[in-house]
Amino acid sequence: MKKTLLIISFILSISASAQIYVNASATGANNGTSWADAYTDLNDALANDAPGDEIWIAAGTYTPGTTITSLFSLNQNGVSLYGGFNGTESMLSERDPSINITILSGDLNSDDTGVEYSGANRSDNSARVLVINNPDCLIDGLTITGGHAVGTTGTVEEGSAIYINNANFTIKNCTISDNVVSRGGVIRAFDRFGNLEIEETKITGNLGEFATALYARATNILDIELVNCLISGNRKEGGTSVTPALMWFRQDAAGVLSASLVNCTVVDNSSVNAPSTVAISATLDNTVNASSELRVYNSIFQNNTAVSGTTSSLMNSMGNGTGTPSANVYDVRHSLDESGFTNITNNGSSRINVNNLSGNPSFTSNIDFTLAAGSTAIDAGNNSFIPNGVLMDLVGNNRIAGSSVDMGAYESSSSPAPSRPIVYVDINASGNNDGTSWTNAFTTLENALTLGTGRQIWVASGTYKRPSNVSRAFIWDIPADTFLYGGFNGTETMASERDHLNNPTILSGDANGDDNFNLEYGVNASSKSDNNQRLAVVRGADVIIDGLTFTGAHCFGNITEGAALTIAIDTKVSNCVFENNVAERAGAAIRIYDINGINQSHVNTITNCIIRKNRAWFASGVYSLTTVGEHKLELLGCSFEDNITGLTSQGNNPAGIVWLRNEASNNVQSDFDAINCTIAGNSGTYSGTAYPHFRLSKLSGSSEYRAFNNIFWNNPQTVNGSASNTRVFGVSGGSRNFSIDTNIDERGFSNLSSTATNTSTVDPLFLDPSNGDYRLSSTSPAVGGGDTTYPTSGVDYFGFTRIINNAIDLGAFTSQATASMDSIEEIRIKLYPNPATNRVNLDCGDLAFAKAEIYNSQGQFLKSVKQSTIDVTDLDSGIYFIKVFASGGENNTIKMIKG
Repeated sequence: MKKTLLIISFILSISASAQIYVNASATGANNGTSWADAYTDLNDALANDAPGDEIWIAAGTYTPGTTITSLFSLNQNGVSLYGGFNGTESMLSERDPSINITILSGDLNSDDTGVEYSGANRSDNSARVLVINNPDCLIDGLTITGGHAVGTTGTVEEGSAIYINNANFTIKNCTISDNVVSRGGVIRAFDRFGNLEIEETKITGNLGEFATALYARATNILDIELVNCLISGNRKEGGTSVTPALMWFRQDAAGVLSASLVNCTVVDNSSVNAPSTVAISATLDNTVNASSELRVYNSIFQNNTAVSGTTSSLMNSMGNGTGTPSANVYDVRHSLDESGFTNITNNGSSRINVNNLSGNPSFTSNIDFTLAAGSTAIDAGNNSFIPNGVLMDLVGNNRIAGSSVDMGAYESSSSPAPSRPIVYVDINASGNNDGTSWTNAFTTLENALTLGTGRQIWVASGTYKRPSNVSRAFIWDIPADTFLYGGFNGTETMASERDHLNNPTILSGDANGDDNFNLEYGVNASSKSDNNQRLAVVRGADVIIDGLTFTGAHCFGNITEGAALTIAIDTKVSNCVFENNVAERAGAAIRIYDINGINQSHVNTITNCIIRKNRAWFASGVYSLTTVGEHKLELLGCSFEDNITGLTSQGNNPAGIVWLRNEASNNVQSDFDAINCTIAGNSGTYSGTAYPHFRLSKLSGSSEYRAFNNIFWNNPQTVNGSASNTRVFGVSGGSRNFSIDTNIDERGFSNLSSTATNTSTVDPLFLDPSNGDYRLSSTSPAVGGGDTTYPTSGVDYFGFTRIINNAIDLGAFTSQATASMDSIEEIRIKLYPNPATNRVNLDCGDLAFAKAEIYNSQGQFLKSVKQSTIDVTDLDSGIYFIKVFASGGENNTIKMIKG
């Protein structure tokens, strides 16, 4: 009888559940019964829900109240919160959380300017955003941000984003970002009985004293599983030196704790003043009737650093970073970190370390953690570890695209932001001119940019200029949250198919097409009176610009800075060329600026860009100025070539190629990274004193300046009519910490020699520097001379894989010798027929074939295939190189002739 009553009760609970609608913009009856009559306040919906209800929340930002104790609370069993609606859907499958951003925010006054314990304007924030009080609840498609749990006792110093009082809770398709805790865990889970599942979720940019991303404690039975998650950019600052950095799975009392990470990517997280910390920790507080187990499968850990004073080191990825006893089991398999998890010594039972990889996973870039072609993490996972029912990766692509699952959160077929709506631009299109397809593409870029935020814009090859009826000051306004891609031929269906080398997409300021490219300025540049003063300006955060050429901007007169591209916080620029641009003052190529006083507490990253033949009075390459807060500039794989600085009419010059300038007065940092860059052939003429290539200045605070795997060569300057010593770095104001390692500089960093290590002064032997070719010759001492432990992009501008056979070149460009032409033979390959006409066959002997990559004679990557019989009918006649991989990771390159 009791069983029958339970079944009836369960059926009644299902039948009683309902959908409740929330839309901040609704204007109806405000009773939650439909989109038209939706509640405008999420707390009204939560006050009127019942067990098992679904609450559908339209795009917008929802705050829980007006005081720091205000919060959203789930008090009923089995309630689900779904975000990502536009307010018209009738089925869950119709929503799109990547476009219809639904935010639960603790920033009650909408004025946050940074992520710090005592950050400006955060004192009004809610201590906690979301509290879970009953089991079997779900959140899906939400962004949770702005929680600020900074108090004086443990009860109010944890769980600022999500405070879980009961297990059996699921987080899915969510972003947990920019939250602060003064103890542990922006996500805090202290159990009774049950499971915590976190799937397809990003945990990024949070700050805490320990276990910043997740603090979980089992006083009874707690099972935690993270699947397809990205954990990046989180900081551990303060606290003790023995507490873990990102996650702490803590068994307490008589509890039983089991934790696992499957197909997760853990990257670019940091721990300050905690040299012994680890990224993910599992401990056993009480050994009586208790256990603690941590398992890591198919996952990637990369560039997670512990900083102590002026030194930094890589954190151990998993283990015990605390003063309490270690877990019963640490089990890591089919995963990757820099060292292959060497701190976990395999004994086959309590410590398992098998089938793991070491080194660099070769991400697509330092901001795009998908896997580049040739990554050792591709097909390197184990399918048996994928939980039942998991079919997709973090961005919705099939979880298994090849023979085996890839390591990390992204399958290698992933393309940038696939769920963003695509707007097409093709200057030669002849269809409806509405941007809905290549056939009906907009023929001008400005039409696409007027559609607003949250889009990816694909631009086909061609030269795009301002309309004839628009003034010289015309700029392309790029709205916030826009991904702008060039390099298409007008047939592609995936962004990964584009080729920016063979399909140049050019934004030109030369309206009349008559530039003489003499880099004169002002009235002396007679051919440039028609040129744009600026080409493009980014008007908000979270913008990606990739695969474009900017040329012909002439910034003179009423606009004197930021000729080619002016960008804002959180803008990422990759695979672009900036050439033949002129600015009267600064930033002929790129200018970085504050937006409406927003605190620049984030990173601007410029990756695989060529900045050549630009001119300005100072900072002809990149000029970054912030006046309100913290800022970091990363230059990865960039080449600065033949730029000119110094306009004699302006007097002395404050900086040469790059100036990272912080004029804020609130004790903040300005950090700088230059990794795998080439700085060559640049020149300047000045009065006064010599200028540095890179000037780094600030008023106060402590900053980190890092330079690894770079080449500085032949950058002459003339001061007061005489040749002058060239300094790489010049600094002023505040304290700073230099890390300069493994570079070529003809003067050996003479002004910073005490802080520079592994410096060479030998000629890098460029291919043809007199004609502007700064690639490396096959005999260059820079070939294979780099340090692979430093972070970099997975490929260079030309598509060459940077790390091959555990070696990396110095400078921006991977040499053909290293890339493929003289590859060390590791497997015996038979290729037949050769010459080939339609097909070739590959035979790896006793080894199992895994995949092959095809390069042209210039070393440019063409395609990757996973069949040992390759159709080559689409290739023109000529010489090609096929790099063949066996299933065990062995590889070799063989030449093929196409007849």
